[in-house]
Amino acid sequence: MALRSKLPKSRIEDRISGLPDAILCHKLSFCTTREAVQTNVLSHRWKNVWSSVPILDLDEQKYHMDYVYCTLPLRYVSSSFAQFVNGLLSLRSPINIHRFHLKTTMTSDASLIYDWSSTTVKHNVVELDLCVETPTEPHFEIPRNLFLCNTLVSLKLLLSQDVSAVTPGATCFPCLNADAPNLEELDIYYDFLVSYSVKDAKYLRKAKIDFLDVDELDNLHCFLGLAGRVRRLFAGIINVTYLSVSAAILGVLDIRDHHLLSTLNDLKHLVVQVETCYCLQSLPTLLNLSPNLEHLEFENTTKFCADDNEDEFVHGWDAPELVPVCLFSHLKTICLREIKGCPNEMARL
Repeated sequence: MALRSKLPKSRIEDRISGLPDAILCHKLSFCTTREAVQTNVLSHRWKNVWSSVPILDLDEQKYHMDYVYCTLPLRYVSSSFAQFVNGLLSLRSPINIHRFHLKTTMTSDASLIYDWSSTTVKHNVVELDLCVETPTEPHFEIPRNLFLCNTLVSLKLLLSQDVSAVTPGATCFPCLNADAPNLEELDIYYDFLVSYSVKDAKYLRKAKIDFLDVDELDNLHCFLGLAGRVRRLFAGIINVTYLSVSAAILGVLDIRDHHLLSTLNDLKHLVVQVETCYCLQSLPTLLNLSPNLEHLEFENTTKFCADDNEDEFVHGWDAPELVPVCLFSHLKTICLREIKGCPNEMARL
């Protein structure tokens, strides 16, 4: 029986390292960013490959669980992640960033998050996913250059506390559009900064829009151009048969501009999310936009009963001059949900 001879070590070929940078970067894009950076110790060939990976995945909690908690005292945990991200972005090659995902759970320095987000715009980011779970000091301000980013196509924001932003009007997010001929459902949650332009959505039948928190109505001066974005959004959902919407959404419009909104002729089922009586000011407009409405639901979104303070609801409702057409022509059912029996709820009824 012939014995198999072993190949000399000098003849063992490292085929992976011989691949082009583009292929290596593509492979590393499936790893976490920290894992990609760690490949720099493999050999001289791998020393700077990580700096050209087009996808950055930075999860502070995962970073801590995988590395920091095992090596550093707790008081250094947050600064360690910040140092890692600072070093990562400062040593990165000029290659564009396709997707940037950042999730912070302990970093509270708003200036750091601002700088990181702003840097991705300079690298022509296409997809930006930003999740800030820890209240920042001072409150986080959306980088102004983000609103003018010509390459940004996808934006996800999940922010824990107050956020300030001054948008540059109609030029906000020039490439963040949706040409969606096959879109059937649209669900928007609290993305009040985005200029939505939904085009060719002829199959869109169901939409849910939790677009503006009632508490933000006092801060509308921070969000210039918001009224125009509401109008454009409504223009893109004219084919829906089911719509769930925050009643406060029309609070951003001057009452004289309500006639500029598109009529929802196909709408049969409307769910109105109501948090305070102030929201009811826009109810007649919603009903007038829905001439063929058959089912109307009021969903109480108040998280707890407020104190018995009449000032909170005494000015919440002005009866319309004319009864909306749907109320006496097509409407079949009215449903009230999540009623807790609070004083302000009784006032709405």
